[in-house]
Amino acid sequence: MKYSRGKDGASLKGKIEEVFDKACSQAEALNEIYRLFIPNWYRVKTLAGWPACGNRLNRFILNKFIVFDYEKHPGTLAGGLWLSRGFSEDPALGGWEVDLSPCRFTYEEEPCFT
Repeated sequence: MKYSRGKDGASLKGKIEEVFDKACSQAEALNEIYRLFIPNWYRVKTLAGWPACGNRLNRFILNKFIVFDYEKHPGTLAGGLWLSRGFSEDPALGGWEVDLSPCRFTYEEEPCFT
Protein backbone atom coordinates (compact mmCIF):
# COMPACT_ATOMS: atom_id res chain seq x y z
CA MET A 1 0.00 0.00 0.00
CA LYS A 2 1.53 3.30 -1.09
CA TYR A 3 0.64 6.76 0.12
CA SER A 4 1.51 9.80 -1.90
CA ARG A 5 1.43 13.20 -0.23
CA GLY A 6 2.03 15.49 -3.19
CA LYS A 7 5.14 16.87 -4.78
CA ASP A 8 6.28 19.17 -2.00
CA GLY A 9 4.77 17.37 1.00
CA ALA A 10 3.58 20.70 2.47
CA SER A 11 0.62 19.30 4.43
CA LEU A 12 2.69 16.35 5.59
CA LYS A 13 5.50 18.63 6.77
CA GLY A 14 2.99 20.53 8.89
CA LYS A 15 1.70 17.33 10.49
CA ILE A 16 5.21 16.12 11.25
CA GLU A 17 6.24 19.48 12.70
CA GLU A 18 3.17 19.33 14.95
CA VAL A 19 4.27 15.87 16.15
CA PHE A 20 7.64 17.25 17.24
CA ASP A 21 6.12 20.38 18.78
CA LYS A 22 3.90 18.25 21.03
CA ALA A 23 6.19 15.28 21.76
CA CYS A 24 7.90 14.97 25.12
CA SER A 25 10.13 12.05 24.13
CA GLN A 26 11.71 10.35 21.15
CA ALA A 27 9.40 7.36 21.58
CA GLU A 28 6.32 9.56 21.58
CA ALA A 29 7.42 11.31 18.37
CA LEU A 30 8.16 7.99 16.67
CA ASN A 31 4.82 6.53 17.71
CA GLU A 32 2.95 9.55 16.36
CA ILE A 33 4.77 9.38 13.02
CA TYR A 34 3.79 5.73 12.65
CA ARG A 35 0.22 6.73 13.54
CA LEU A 36 0.19 9.22 10.64
CA PHE A 37 0.72 6.46 8.09
CA ILE A 38 -0.56 3.17 9.49
CA PRO A 39 -4.32 2.71 9.60
CA ASN A 40 -5.52 1.52 13.01
CA TRP A 41 -2.05 1.96 14.52
CA TYR A 42 -3.63 1.84 17.97
CA ARG A 43 -4.60 -1.80 17.27
CA VAL A 44 -1.20 -3.00 15.99
CA LYS A 45 0.12 -5.74 18.24
CA THR A 46 3.25 -6.63 16.25
CA LEU A 47 4.96 -5.20 13.20
CA ALA A 48 7.37 -7.23 11.07
CA GLY A 49 9.38 -5.28 8.53
CA TRP A 50 9.75 -1.54 8.09
CA PRO A 51 7.67 0.98 6.19
CA ALA A 52 9.61 2.52 3.31
CA CYS A 53 9.58 6.17 2.31
CA GLY A 54 11.03 8.48 -0.28
CA ASN A 55 14.28 10.32 0.33
CA ARG A 56 12.79 13.76 0.95
CA LEU A 57 10.41 12.49 3.62
CA ASN A 58 13.10 10.37 5.26
CA ARG A 59 15.56 13.25 5.43
CA PHE A 60 12.93 15.68 6.67
CA ILE A 61 11.98 13.37 9.54
CA LEU A 62 15.61 12.54 10.32
CA ASN A 63 16.47 16.25 10.54
CA LYS A 64 13.49 16.84 12.83
CA PHE A 65 14.73 14.03 15.11
CA ILE A 66 18.26 15.45 15.12
CA VAL A 67 17.08 18.90 16.21
CA PHE A 68 14.65 17.37 18.73
CA ASP A 69 17.40 15.22 20.25
CA TYR A 70 19.86 18.09 20.53
CA GLU A 71 17.24 20.12 22.39
CA LYS A 72 15.59 17.44 24.56
CA HIS A 73 18.02 14.52 24.70
CA PRO A 74 21.58 15.88 24.71
CA GLY A 75 24.11 13.12 25.08
CA THR A 76 22.22 10.68 22.86
CA LEU A 77 22.97 9.91 19.24
CA ALA A 78 20.95 12.66 17.56
CA GLY A 79 18.47 11.05 15.19
CA GLY A 80 19.45 7.59 16.39
CA LEU A 81 15.93 6.37 17.15
CA TRP A 82 14.77 7.22 13.62
CA LEU A 83 17.84 5.53 12.14
CA SER A 84 17.21 2.34 14.13
CA ARG A 85 13.41 2.22 14.30
CA GLY A 86 12.14 4.59 11.62
CA PHE A 87 11.21 3.98 8.01
CA SER A 88 13.70 2.68 5.49
CA GLU A 89 14.51 4.89 2.52
CA ASP A 90 13.52 3.54 -0.89
CA PRO A 91 14.95 5.43 -3.89
CA ALA A 92 12.21 3.94 -6.11
CA LEU A 93 9.57 5.94 -4.22
CA GLY A 94 8.70 9.56 -4.86
CA GLY A 95 10.18 12.02 -2.39
CA TRP A 96 7.13 12.14 -0.12
CA GLU A 97 5.69 8.66 -0.70
CA VAL A 98 5.34 5.92 1.91
CA ASP A 99 5.04 2.22 1.13
CA LEU A 100 3.67 -0.18 3.74
CA SER A 101 3.94 -3.30 1.59
CA PRO A 102 7.19 -4.45 3.29
CA CYS A 103 5.27 -4.64 6.59
CA ARG A 104 3.26 -7.45 8.13
CA PHE A 105 0.90 -6.45 10.90
CA THR A 106 -0.75 -8.43 13.66
CA TYR A 107 -3.69 -6.58 15.17
CA GLU A 108 -5.34 -6.69 18.56
CA GLU A 109 -8.92 -7.81 18.29
CA GLU A 110 -11.56 -5.11 18.49
CA PRO A 111 -13.38 -5.19 21.82
CA CYS A 112 -16.70 -6.97 21.56
CA PHE A 113 -19.57 -5.34 23.34
CA THR A 114 -22.65 -7.40 23.96
